[in-house]
Parts: sequence; C-alpha cells; structure tokens
Amino acid sequence: MVTPVHNLIFVSRIDFIRGQLFTIDNICSALRSTGRIALSTESPIGERLEQVRRTANASQTDFAASLGISRTTLHNYARGERDLTVPVLAKLLEVYQADPLWILDGDTGVQSRQESTLQALGDLLERVEERLAERGERLGTRKRWMIVCRLYTERLSAERRTGELPDLSALGLDNLLDMAQ
Repeated sequence: MVTPVHNLIFVSRIDFIRGQLFTIDNICSALRSTGRIALSTESPIGERLEQVRRTANASQTDFAASLGISRTTLHNYARGERDLTVPVLAKLLEVYQADPLWILDGDTGVQSRQESTLQALGDLLERVEERLAERGERLGTRKRWMIVCRLYTERLSAERRTGELPDLSALGLDNLLDMAQ
C-alpha cells in the first residue's frame, strides 16, 4: 500500500530531476520572510566558479573580464548552459590557480595534488617545446600554454576512460600545433 504524501511538492521539473524536495511549510516560510523563493540554478561547475570568484574577492563583472568573457557567458557557464572552453580553463589556472579538473568535475583539486599537477604540466610543456623545435616552429607563450592545458585535460580524461596514460601523438599534439600556427 502506498501512503500519499500531501505536504510535499516539486518546485520545478529541474528540481525534480535534481531530487530537491521542498515542503509547503518551507516554501511558505521563505515567502513570508523574503517575498520570494530563491532556488539554486547553478550547476556544480557554477558553484566552483563562484567559490573561485569569492576567494578572489572579485565582482562578477571583474571576474568575467579577467577570464576574457562577458558576464552573460559567465552566467551561462555557471548554470551549465554552456561548456567551459579550454581558454577559460587555462585563464582560471593562470590567474586564480584553479585546477581545471577541480573546476570541471570536483576532483580533489590542486590543493591535494599540486606538486604532481605542476610536474605533469611542466613535462607537457617540455614535450611541446621539443616538438616545436623538431618542426622548426615557434609559438607564443599563450598558445603553448593553451596547448599544454588542452593536452593535460585530454590526457587525464583518456586515462580515466582507459586506465592507461596515452601518448601525446595519440592526443593530436601535431594537430594542435598545426591549428595554433
């Protein structure tokens, strides 16, 4: 026998999907005290972006500008309506030392694996520079850094899928270098 639950409602389809239940008493209380119901529309990525912004004591406008994006784009990222781009992830790491993997999936972040992350990034940078030298090409620091960040995230993603660390050629290092020229 199923007992009906009369005092629970779902606020919206999205909250239903997220499994967030609100009681009528809680909703009425919120309406009495504030005149509105504040529902979180941020994704987990949005929550982490907000944490970085608040830690930096930056306004939303200043934070967005420091990432080279508009405030609207920042809000779209925060709500999960757009995927973060590699340049934005690189800027988050460069300006705020925010680990891209922590931003993307809440992995433990740079605090617990800073040394190994920096070592991996340094190794990738060396490999990119070696390959550029082999090809007789030069790239600016920003482009090299963006390639390193892209390779880093792609390499870790592939390692999680397969359990093996892929070779940089399998990740398309030469293709990235070609596109950056």
